[in-house]
Amino acid sequence: MSFDGERAYVDDDNFDELAPRSFVDWFTLIAATEECRLVCVDLKTWQFVEETPSGIVAGIAVKPDDSQVFFSETYKKRVRVVDALSLEDRWSVSTEPSFSVGIGLVPNGTKAYVVCSADNDFVAAISGTQAVPSAPKAADYFCAVIDTAEKEIVKRIPLEAY
Repeated sequence: MSFDGERAYVDDDNFDELAPRSFVDWFTLIAATEECRLVCVDLKTWQFVEETPSGIVAGIAVKPDDSQVFFSETYKKRVRVVDALSLEDRWSVSTEPSFSVGIGLVPNGTKAYVVCSADNDFVAAISGTQAVPSAPKAADYFCAVIDTAEKEIVKRIPLEAY
């Protein structure tokens, strides 16, 4: 939600409109999808103001000055930043080799924190595209500290396989 209380940001998908799939097919689809969207809702009229295509969104945070929206695209392994009014892309940060999950900003908006979870090759293993799944490393579980002025990860705080 914007700090001025005028807009809300939500993620949306169309999975209920898709044909039934197997467990493996669902995970493969979810990991590769571009069929989701981030939507800006006007809270006075309850109308969609803007939307932008996205992958699966796991967390959304609004910069305290209401200028930008940060969201973690989990299976894209990145944090995307868009303009709060137009939802046009501004920049992104890779969280490779890990999935980006929850995200939050410090009160002055200078740092964003995103929890990153290891990619354990689960989809590849169950789909048969990888014979032996690799075990994730403890270093692949971390909290990324993003400097919002530098637009990059400046620190990785180990989470020791939360």
